[in-house]
Amino acid sequence: MSLPTWPGSLPQKPLETAYEETMRGGQDRSSIEGMPMIQRQRSPAQSKQIHMTFQFTNTQYDAFQSFYRTELGHGAVAFTWTHPRTNVICRIQFIGGQPPRGMAVGYNTYRVECNAEILP
Repeated sequence: MSLPTWPGSLPQKPLETAYEETMRGGQDRSSIEGMPMIQRQRSPAQSKQIHMTFQFTNTQYDAFQSFYRTELGHGAVAFTWTHPRTNVICRIQFIGGQPPRGMAVGYNTYRVECNAEILP
């Protein structure tokens, strides 16, 4: 089964000034009484959290909402997307419990904030 793809009718990159990547901690720390902390790597494959904001027209916002609800099952399904910094196609999913948030900034303009993660 192939993954859904970010729609071509939507902007392909988020707003440049509203994009953040956060690397996840890939280590466990533990201690033994009287000894210094021990640290080890969990796994070399870690997801990376991203926070991004897109600017959509009314039509694009409707298309995004439809993609999110129907193709992604309200954000439960991963999809393919071209990373805005590396231009590499990657797998991404919205973070559960954090649905995208749309804010009107004009009569035909919405800014939509999304929290997602790039999957290993």
